[in-house]
Amino acid sequence: MFSILEMITPALYCLYPVVVLLGFLVAFFTSDGISGPAYNKKTIILLLSVFSCTQFAQLSTVILQSYLFPSFVAPEYFVIGTVSCFSLSILQIDGLLNSSVPDWYSFRCSWIIAIPFEISIALLSISTSTSVWPSLPDSTRVAVICLATSRSLLLCILVSPRNTWCGFNSDHTSISDDEEHFLLPSGDPTPRDINSRTSRMLDGPIYGSIREADNSRGIASGNNESGDTEESIFGRDPSRSAWTRNVKDFVKLTRLIKPDGLRRLQIQVISVIIGLLASTCINFLVPILTARVVNELYSNDTDAPWVGVMILSALCFSGTAITLFCEYLWIPFKCFITETLSRKAYSHFLHLSSDFHNAENIAEKTTSIQGANVMSEVLEFSFLQFCPWLVQLCSATIYLSIVMVPYQGFILAGSMFIHLFLTSKLAHEVSWENEAFSKLFQKEQLIRHNGFRGSKTIQALNQNGYEDNLHSNAVSTRMCQVKTYAQRRGQVAGFQRILLALGLTVSLCHAISQATVGLATVGHLAMLIVFWSQLHITVRSLSRAVQNTSQGFSQAAAFFRLLHRTPAVYNRQNARPLKRMAGKVKFDGVSFAFREQKTVIDNASFEVAGGETAYIIGDKGSGKSTLLNLLNRSSNVTKGAILIDGQDIRDVDLFRRVPIHSVVYLGSATDICFSLRDRVGILSDTCYIFDDTILNNVRYSRVTASDSEVFRACKAAVLHDEILRFPQGYATVVGDNGIKLSVSEVQKIAIAREFLRDPDILVLDNATSALDPSTEQRIMVSLTKRKRTTFIVQCVHSLALNFNMSLTRLAVISQNL
Repeated sequence: MFSILEMITPALYCLYPVVVLLGFLVAFFTSDGISGPAYNKKTIILLLSVFSCTQFAQLSTVILQSYLFPSFVAPEYFVIGTVSCFSLSILQIDGLLNSSVPDWYSFRCSWIIAIPFEISIALLSISTSTSVWPSLPDSTRVAVICLATSRSLLLCILVSPRNTWCGFNSDHTSISDDEEHFLLPSGDPTPRDINSRTSRMLDGPIYGSIREADNSRGIASGNNESGDTEESIFGRDPSRSAWTRNVKDFVKLTRLIKPDGLRRLQIQVISVIIGLLASTCINFLVPILTARVVNELYSNDTDAPWVGVMILSALCFSGTAITLFCEYLWIPFKCFITETLSRKAYSHFLHLSSDFHNAENIAEKTTSIQGANVMSEVLEFSFLQFCPWLVQLCSATIYLSIVMVPYQGFILAGSMFIHLFLTSKLAHEVSWENEAFSKLFQKEQLIRHNGFRGSKTIQALNQNGYEDNLHSNAVSTRMCQVKTYAQRRGQVAGFQRILLALGLTVSLCHAISQATVGLATVGHLAMLIVFWSQLHITVRSLSRAVQNTSQGFSQAAAFFRLLHRTPAVYNRQNARPLKRMAGKVKFDGVSFAFREQKTVIDNASFEVAGGETAYIIGDKGSGKSTLLNLLNRSSNVTKGAILIDGQDIRDVDLFRRVPIHSVVYLGSATDICFSLRDRVGILSDTCYIFDDTILNNVRYSRVTASDSEVFRACKAAVLHDEILRFPQGYATVVGDNGIKLSVSEVQKIAIAREFLRDPDILVLDNATSALDPSTEQRIMVSLTKRKRTTFIVQCVHSLALNFNMSLTRLAVISQNL
């Protein structure tokens, strides 16, 4: 019986730290939306400190006895297991100290896993202590057993769900990472739970229809033009640091890059995996074969080593060839990753509501999309470098522990992991600085962008020197940040090199001492040096990659924030298309307010029958444009409803195009179904003109239109003759935002777009403000010929305006509602 127990004890000591670490990592990466009990962090740190002190005391006691009693030698498995567990405890304390709101679920899982190990070790120590440690004094043996028992009790206290020792925090609220749920496979949301879990944003262009008030965070329904609320929810998650949040985001992003349906790409990825395994096996065999060659050479056999040398050379060449082959096969998948993430990010960007587009600057938006390139680099580093290195390290550790002594494997693994820990520690410490660096870079890009687009204004106002100084200051500030980070990275890199050199020295000294007593050979020394060299070179490159990854994550923070954004205006799952009947529009008690701002529109009610023309009159700032923009759901109403032919616009499809397969021409007309934004056109006094030809700019409203249809639309907008006077006619490139055109020509292009689009409901929001009266009259005459179109026209000031369209209904909006 004792022999079996004596075999189990070393296994428990060796498996204990490995299983606890793996359990913590698994819980950490699967803990989204799972909140454990809320502990008082100071109390937990105190208990963990006591726990680690018991481990240190047990280790110190046994090692001290080995010096006091030469007949007693501390078991290797005991020393290695205890040191590893002590290191894990220190890492947990460090993690708690560096996290404002720790992930208690992950910590609690690791404590639960540790309980059976501690209890088993305590019981086995009682049962086998006499046979395993025969020379250990009884007092020391009792102390070891008591310390193991106390650790078991401490772990039970730590995992207790309701205890006074842990000091529950009564102010704790469950932190649910709503902004991250878009990456998780989940069911389609309903309007009731749209705040608790986000719809699958990146799986398709489907969003919820309305966002209810979220009282837990104090967010009123409506729009947020400033974007402050979304930034506090999505930009800064207090439950974890920026580095930790980015790592978890990256892990979840890998679920979006599965090459489903791409058989050739799948075969290439499988080939890369097989190649990496083969390359790792070759790298593992090289040190072993080196030891054999050295031993044969040391035995003075002049012929035998050449066979081993030839095999060793063949392995080296084949390893190099396999590595190059894997890198070549990885290129298509890397391009696929970048393409997929870029497309999904841009698609998500296009479907975000106006609160995001109004709040973020062009530099932030550009950086968000470009973050896909960083993600592909990070995945390449993780898949092609880190995973093979980790497999090789584990293999080398196990092999050295078996062939030589366990201490050799422990020294190797410990040195490498401490090296990586220091690297990740540096990345964690500078994570916020990296985000600041990203903001500085975006500021620099924004200054350049403003200079590019506003060059005429800069020259007209003679502000060249001011812009030059502004750009110089931004560049200097960013480079100071780069210099500070580089200096700190150099200091840590120097310490890491010293640490690795120290680990190699200790390992060689121990191996030489073993060789002098015949427990190791010269080949073992050569094998040890080759293992260290391989892993040393790889871990240094990994450290550089991790540091660059940290910078890349900071630059890609905007990419993650973009994906975390949820639009304030949702398209309901299975929303029905808008049916065209009469074109009747009804505002029923409509109220609207931007988040945390005063009410802009309060209880507005009026109706416009199909085919009628309604005028909205009011002073500037009274909310006319805001009211009209609610018609196509650029924002959601706070109260009330907007109905089109009796259909609440929140319940109909927002933007998806439904193909028409059959239309009845004879008899009664068939209801034709489209989305809301297909049916409602809003023509404002400002519009964006793309840097393209006039023909393509007009055709943009209906990309399937023929040239003749575009020409007719331009004639109706009194633009055709002006275009023909241009040297290149309709092929004239208008420049960025129509910089080569006059204001009136830009406005006519926008009007021509609506003529070509031919919506059932057309909103004119000062659409002809830049036109002369005669041109405006001609355009209005063309509009009134569309009998089936319902017009809502926004006018300013008073009733004394000269209406250019027949007035059938009038609505007056006052600021003093």
